[in-house]
Formats: sequence, structure tokens, C-alpha cells
Amino acid sequence: MISARPSGTRVGELEKAVARAKIVPEADRYQRYGILIGLAEYGLLPGTLDPGWDRFVSRAEFAEAWSGGPRSDITPPLSGWRGGIDESRAARLRAL
Repeated sequence: MISARPSGTRVGELEKAVARAKIVPEADRYQRYGILIGLAEYGLLPGTLDPGWDRFVSRAEFAEAWSGGPRSDITPPLSGWRGGIDESRAARLRAL
């Protein structure tokens, strides 16, 4: 469902689409955002902060890489997502 969203889709629009699709039944808005943040931190939802980290990243290193990013009530790295998924990470996630 996420990969079918058009390029340029905002995170708020994605959260509403997930709600309409009832992918996670009975999840409220904040739970859906939590799931999306987790997917972004995993790297499944690539964004403007996507250095390709495949290791633990300290908050200091994360903050340094994010400096200058968009201001939003949605936290990075999710706030930098503008559509699409990382297919290789999706395959790894499905294999678990």
C-alpha cells in the first residue's frame, strides 16, 4: 500500500491512507505514526535523511546528519519521507 502512494505524498496523507485501509485494525493515529516512524528508522521509508546506515546510530550522529532538515511535528527520519519504499529492506523484513 505504501509503495503505491504517488511521489511527493506527505506523511500525514500516508497516515490517513493507512487508517482508511484499516491495515492495523483499531490502531489510533499515534500508534500508526509510531509504526511509520519505526519503518522509517529501519530504512524501509527512504527520505531526505537516508545515509544508508546499517548500524547503531547515536542520537548525536543522527542530529548532526539531520541538521537543516524540515521543521515538523513529525520526527525524523519519517518527516523526510516523500514516497516510495526501499525494496531491498522490504525483502529483508518479509524474510524475518
